[in-house]
Amino acid sequence: MLKEGSENLRKLLGLAIFIGTLIFVFWWAGTPIYPIEALASASVVITVLSVALLLKAISGASLAFTTRLISIPTGLYVSLLSLVQAADVGHGFIGIFLAIITAAFLFLSCLNQQPEAEVVTKNTTACVLAILLLLLMPITIFGFLAQLPLMHLYHPPIFLLVAGSFASLYLLQAPDKTFSERLVFASAYNVVLQAVIAVMMFIIVTQWMNDGTFVQRVSAISVSLIVPLALYLSTLIYAISDNDIVDVSKIDIKNWHIVEGYLFFMAMVVAPPSIIEYILSQQG
Repeated sequence: MLKEGSENLRKLLGLAIFIGTLIFVFWWAGTPIYPIEALASASVVITVLSVALLLKAISGASLAFTTRLISIPTGLYVSLLSLVQAADVGHGFIGIFLAIITAAFLFLSCLNQQPEAEVVTKNTTACVLAILLLLLMPITIFGFLAQLPLMHLYHPPIFLLVAGSFASLYLLQAPDKTFSERLVFASAYNVVLQAVIAVMMFIIVTQWMNDGTFVQRVSAISVSLIVPLALYLSTLIYAISDNDIVDVSKIDIKNWHIVEGYLFFMAMVVAPPSIIEYILSQQG
């Protein structure tokens, strides 16, 4: 018990040092942090811990293990909601990255946790409540505290595209995997697939860059990644609740792949002007 308490204290100290350093650097550089940017980081922490506590209380799932599994995709989910919000108000884009940084530190704090198969109780109610809490908590926080335009999240064609891609990836797998494994695999790589499609769509909509509808189109493209991430998070919760995660390294690999797809999308959509572009603009 003493060793565990010392370990937790060490992790809290490491987190406090990073937060303090980051705040100091922002202050020293004169970089303002908008409330909606800090809200993105807070949303990740509140959502991940709330879901982990719920599963711990109802089904006995390990708090740290759940945090390890869902923190990264939750950070991406909140980050994209932050992108939709920032695009709507025209500022607060740093929140996109603060959400990811926060998720990364939650993941690292629980990196050594393994599944505790003998203590988890299968509970359908816990599964449903955890999924609803995980998906709706960030939307509720942004909706009430930052006036997130909820109608910007409603795009039926995107829902159809994501559902069709998910069904295809599920059916293309070998039948020797368990139901949960096939769900998680299909939903994870659906995120990667939708990231590629989203970049393609972004290239297409750049022809409307001088049009007033460009920002709304970018928001719609962002939703095409939010929806598959929501599906992936749902399948992760199902796998945790069904006590069907034996090799956690496979989930870590899938999380890394969705991060790669996310970064590819972000590098195309929110990349600032490069130094070469700046030099050429000065010469021109």
